Amino acid sequence: MEKTDITLVEEVLLLLHHEEPLNSYSFHIVLAGAVLMELAIRNRVDCGLDSFTVIDSNPTGDPILDRYFQQISAKDTQQEVKFWLKDIADDGKQLVKLGFNGLIERGILGKTEKRLLWVLKTKTYPTLDSSVEHNAKLRLMNIIYNDDMPDSRDVAIFSLLDHCDLFRALLPPAEVTRLQTKIRNISQLNPIGIEASSLISEHNTFIAVVAGGGTGGGSWEGIRNRRSNYSKTWKILCLLESRQ
Repeated sequence: MEKTDITLVEEVLLLLHHEEPLNSYSFHIVLAGAVLMELAIRNRVDCGLDSFTVIDSNPTGDPILDRYFQQISAKDTQQEVKFWLKDIADDGKQLVKLGFNGLIERGILGKTEKRLLWVLKTKTYPTLDSSVEHNAKLRLMNIIYNDDMPDSRDVAIFSLLDHCDLFRALLPPAEVTRLQTKIRNISQLNPIGIEASSLISEHNTFIAVVAGGGTGGGSWEGIRNRRSNYSKTWKILCLLESRQ
């Protein structure tokens, strides 16, 4: 396996594993979104505003993607993006494990285990080759600051980081605020990121209600009313790149 051929799941883990709680359900939704985006980029599925359709049932050859694509392909009835985000996120701990295993096999990350208070086992993933993470961050920064043209993978990463409020792990808060319009113009091209954001909001609202923290938060209908034709642009971008 080449170090440069990492999946979106692995790239998200590489960019954020020092910053994010890896076992949170919200983060698992982000990784689930990465799986669906990768399948769309590889022309296995077609994602519309209100649909998610298999267009090529052949395996991708990637063990992470095919683990979930097999389930998607075997489903008798068509489901929306939200359904698959939930379904894959429910397997989030295994998805995190598979993603790290891929990065370890490529020699990008290592793995160490130690005990906390001689009882609890903890795992850390030290960086062995920083060039892949550096190049991933550099690509994002060149798009933000130098107006480089994003491809479909860049749009996918932007969408996950923006709609799921994760750019704060890569940029100072003041910069995230200053660049918000530019980031949002790119991230809104991908409908899966918008759905992931809405599902995270829905989940957080549920947690707040259970904890007695109120009933605020956005609604799915509100998100749907704002989506316009962004998803069509992203699908065209994927199609054009597949023909190059």
